[in-house]
Amino acid sequence: MENFYLSALTRELAPALSGRRVGAIRSVDTQVRVEVSGRDNSQLVLDLDRSFPAMFLAPIDSKRTRSQSSVSPFVALLRKHISDSRIGKIAKTAGDRVVRIEFESGDLSGSTQNFNLILEFAGRTANAYLCDAAFTVLASMYRTDRTTFEFEEGNPDRDELAFRGLAARGLSSLEHLAAGGGSSNISPLMKRELIARSKTVGLADAVRTLVSDLFEKSPVPVVYSRLPLEEAGTRQSDLRTDFLLSHIDLEVGQSLNRRQFESLSEAARAFVSARRRAQEFNDALEKTRRVLRREITRLESALAGISSDQNRFENPALLRRKGELLLANITTARVIGQNAMVIDYYDPSQSEIAIEMPEGADIQQAAESYFERYKKANRAVVAIETRSNELRSQLELFSGLLEAVDAEPCESTLARVVRSAEAAGLPISLIARAATGNKRQVEKGRTAIGRRFRSSDGFEIIVGRNDRENDAITFRVSNSEDVWLHAADYPGSHVVIRNPQRKEVPHRTVTEAAEIAALNSQAKRSPKVAVHYTRRKFVSKPPKAKPGLVRLSSFKTVLVEPGCSIEKID
Repeated sequence: MENFYLSALTRELAPALSGRRVGAIRSVDTQVRVEVSGRDNSQLVLDLDRSFPAMFLAPIDSKRTRSQSSVSPFVALLRKHISDSRIGKIAKTAGDRVVRIEFESGDLSGSTQNFNLILEFAGRTANAYLCDAAFTVLASMYRTDRTTFEFEEGNPDRDELAFRGLAARGLSSLEHLAAGGGSSNISPLMKRELIARSKTVGLADAVRTLVSDLFEKSPVPVVYSRLPLEEAGTRQSDLRTDFLLSHIDLEVGQSLNRRQFESLSEAARAFVSARRRAQEFNDALEKTRRVLRREITRLESALAGISSDQNRFENPALLRRKGELLLANITTARVIGQNAMVIDYYDPSQSEIAIEMPEGADIQQAAESYFERYKKANRAVVAIETRSNELRSQLELFSGLLEAVDAEPCESTLARVVRSAEAAGLPISLIARAATGNKRQVEKGRTAIGRRFRSSDGFEIIVGRNDRENDAITFRVSNSEDVWLHAADYPGSHVVIRNPQRKEVPHRTVTEAAEIAALNSQAKRSPKVAVHYTRRKFVSKPPKAKPGLVRLSSFKTVLVEPGCSIEKID
């Protein structure tokens, strides 16, 4: 979120939130959602997505939020310390994208305790810190070595003075500005805007007009987008230039669609939603391209291998010809060492030729050997030719699909490409997911992967229903610290215990998942079944192995009775 926009947004949110009581606190993906009291039924959304961190007020969609929410250690501590507290001061540092929200909580004795939520919105280093009144860090959203936080409340005039002093600090040319010159609190967007304005009025006037828009006029909450916001996520987008969030009218946005909003918070919410949809579509598009390229490479390698196989087999007709000549010369052939000297009746001059014989074989046996080799080579040539035609057909199909995606990277093309690829046996929806890019949403939809259960300790357990789903669960859905299980020495389902928080998985959950793995194997009627389990990072796939086949570099074994006594999610 751009520095000056964040300053204006903080000034807008401060009076709207000050004194309001904190309600439920939830986390959804990279967002922390803090419900606040009041008639407007709203929540403060703190989005710490490091590709574009932001904050804004949003209506509460309780049903959807509850279905998507999870509890991280950071959110658990937020609930412990600031639930039912009152929001106090909201302030931002000058020049830095750091916001402080103060919370005041009291107990039955009447004493009060203050906590601070420090929010860093600086792109790749975005983070949230829960601090006590002395700014000692109690917890952070992302791992950090920081133990204390020094927060200096910003003077609103400092940003303006820094901006006005650009020329005084040596910003003498557009080339200097474009190369990164100027104050560090001037964002890339504002530098681009200065360059755009300078092309018509000069650098000095560009600075003057931009300062006036930023600090002297009322904010104009606006989102610029290449496509209408409703269509975000339907075509490939350049996230740096196709979506712009601003509180002033931008010269660099003149070629884009312009949407003005009632508040800076509403504009930020619309921008984040549209940009996220676009990012998810871009990800799905790129993953689809990657799957297609990988399949094309595999097919090209397979065709190269088939060409090598063809060279391994001798000319079948020549093998049959040698066998026939041996039989035709069975009474007249002369054996010299390992060769039989025979008359070549296929040659008009009927010259004498040498035919190599297997060691220890007579003429009859040598002829039979050549006929057997002929039959084998003939079958191989037919099989190779059939397989080669199949591979060339698939290569042509997938190459055409990749060209279609590159030529028209839009929603309808992606859907058509996925359907065509899946009809040809390439499960793109399992590998690259659908255009939403949301793994969980796609798994719940038409292309759902596996059956799902919840252990007694609250861990999600996924069970494959066939070999392709086993591969998808193991190598596409699960993460390195998830627990992987499979019945020992029997064909069966791959089972994964999801562990997104990288916690120690209780033995009770491992046992419950092992019972399900045993039940979904060919050993399900046995009284006791050995089940291997390990972390997913120790599971790999042998080269060219068929779907569902894996190898383990490390594992433990538990003995269980096949069964299922836990809740089925879907």
